[in-house]
Amino acid sequence: MRIISRQIVLLFSGFWGLAMGAFPSSVQIGGLFIRNTDQEYTAFRLAIFLHNTSPNASEAPFNLVPHVDNIETANSFAVTNA
Repeated sequence: MRIISRQIVLLFSGFWGLAMGAFPSSVQIGGLFIRNTDQEYTAFRLAIFLHNTSPNASEAPFNLVPHVDNIETANSFAVTNA
C-alpha cells in the first residue's frame, strides 16, 4: 500500500510539473512599424497594456513582452536577412 501511494504522489508531481512548465509566464510578441506611424504603434502598446493588466487570470494567464522595430520601408520583406 505504501509503495502505491508513493507512486501516485510521484506520478501526480510529475504531471503537475509538466502542466506548470507547459504554460509560459510570458510570451514575446513582435511588431514592425513604419517610422512616424504613431497610431499603429500606440494601438499595439495599448493592446499589450490591456492584456497585461487584465484582472481575470483565466483570460490572460501570461504577460506579453513587446519587441518593436521601426523600419524605413512599407515592405517588411525588404528588411529580412534572406
